[in-house]
Amino acid sequence: MNELRKWGWIVFLVALLVRVAFVLPMPADSYRSAYSSDNTLDSKAYVDVAQSLVDHLVFGYGTRSSAFRPPVYPWFLASVFAITGQNFLVIRLIQCLFGALSALALFGLGHLLWDKRVAALAGLGLALYPFSIYFAGSIMTEGMFLMLAAGSLWLAALVVKRDATRSRIVWLGAVAA
Repeated sequence: MNELRKWGWIVFLVALLVRVAFVLPMPADSYRSAYSSDNTLDSKAYVDVAQSLVDHLVFGYGTRSSAFRPPVYPWFLASVFAITGQNFLVIRLIQCLFGALSALALFGLGHLLWDKRVAALAGLGLALYPFSIYFAGSIMTEGMFLMLAAGSLWLAALVVKRDATRSRIVWLGAVAA
């Protein structure tokens, strides 16, 4: 395994393990964070919209449609609810993966635009950044948004810096959408 790939795995695994250790003590049956109640209003709204999708196939609250919330995160929650019920531990573990992929994307971007040292510092910096770790346990959009934004930047840099293959452009379009 080459040095760059080894550092990519280190960044990914450190980010994943730190987040998993953070979310495991949290209750599986509650959207509330074990460490703070600051996010409960937004969290509850996302959960309500997702449950409405599962129960009534309505994007909104109960049977009343609403466009107040952005769509991707409630659809993500609804898909998990449809498979596991309201198991918030599963959601938080998936969000741990989002955080680890964000750190990996930042690592890739750092390597692409600078060098291996900058890549490792950037990736490990995000892997250990307290607010990024906190978002893995919150039923909020931030973890998913960060993953999509970091992935989009990495893919955009790949398209610009290297040959823009059709598959990279398609992936960039899919992630940016």
